[in-house]
Amino acid sequence: MTSQHLYSLEEVFQPRSVAILGASRAPHKWGNVAARQLIAGGFPGEIYLITPSVSEILGQVTYPTLRDVPGPVDLAIVATSYPHVAQSVEDCIACGVKGIVIITAGFSETGANGRKLEQEMVARCHEQGIRIIGSNCMGLYIRRSHINTLGMVFPLPVGPIGLVSQSGNLGMYFFAQAHLDGLGFTTFISMGNAADVGFPEYMRYLAHDPETKVIAGYIEAIEEETLRQTAQQLLEEGHYKPTVILLSGATEVGVRAALAHTGSIARVRPDNDKRLYGSGVVRVIRSDELFP
Repeated sequence: MTSQHLYSLEEVFQPRSVAILGASRAPHKWGNVAARQLIAGGFPGEIYLITPSVSEILGQVTYPTLRDVPGPVDLAIVATSYPHVAQSVEDCIACGVKGIVIITAGFSETGANGRKLEQEMVARCHEQGIRIIGSNCMGLYIRRSHINTLGMVFPLPVGPIGLVSQSGNLGMYFFAQAHLDGLGFTTFISMGNAADVGFPEYMRYLAHDPETKVIAGYIEAIEEETLRQTAQQLLEEGHYKPTVILLSGATEVGVRAALAHTGSIARVRPDNDKRLYGSGVVRVIRSDELFP
């Protein structure tokens, strides 16, 4: 498979099996919380917990490395410490996964060297068609697939909204607020650094998701023309869905915060910026406007 034939997000988010690299017995660690939620959520496929430290976690046999797993793995969640991420990605490539969710931070948000390492990982994965979600993200919740690899526990009310958030903490806030307001979700995708997959591609995935009726996004940087083209293509295909975004990297403080948070390169936009007018994507200014 070449970089011209990347796996689609539909293929990545409908896996037959999931592996968690960096699984842990410690209840507060990401590799334990994500494993608990994946198991409790009723994922119907194989779940593989990867760690060289112990032989069993949550009643499941563990494997020292991904290469020791007895069956194929479609989706890998990398929650290892930073020094082990590169080898974990190489193991994923060797095992033929379709998608890798990198929870671990320490890449483009740290500066030029981190960005270079991140881009090199993406390039290596694209050689085999593999997609990367993240890095520096909070995980995934895809209701249709019974996938919940989020590293924190909070209410997941059912409803028609597909949420993509570049901030995991704000994503949790949106879920909590929606829960109080009687709203619910089909999806929570934590973008993190968006090294490979950005909002327009998530927007296209959710537009084709049969359960999602509205798309909401918290984003730190955008390309207006790309969003406009994506919305227009979806409209022409008959798959357009109302899309609302809260753009944080729009003030001088927000631009600096976006760079430090996820390495996003944003630019200042006034509240009355009209560049998205007529695009099919509505930009709101305050967080309470995202879910009115």
